[in-house]
Amino acid sequence: MIKLKRGLALKAVRSVTQKEELVEIFFQPKAHIPPKAIPKWQQLFGSAITFLPSRFGDGLRIKTADPVLEVIQKAMLGLE
Repeated sequence: MIKLKRGLALKAVRSVTQKEELVEIFFQPKAHIPPKAIPKWQQLFGSAITFLPSRFGDGLRIKTADPVLEVIQKAMLGLE
């Protein structure tokens, strides 16, 4: 778990929450999101992903029945 948290911090993730079938991932303000990340997330999650603007750092909302750790790992693929 510590390794996962450290990896997320290195990718400027400020929070991950799960609300029933929704997983929300928010980034630090002014986090650098590579241009290829958005099409990669759309490829991975299709219509299940929503982009969430926030003055505290933008985020993603993913509707899924998959385990939250799998969703986080898939989402981080877009940042590589």
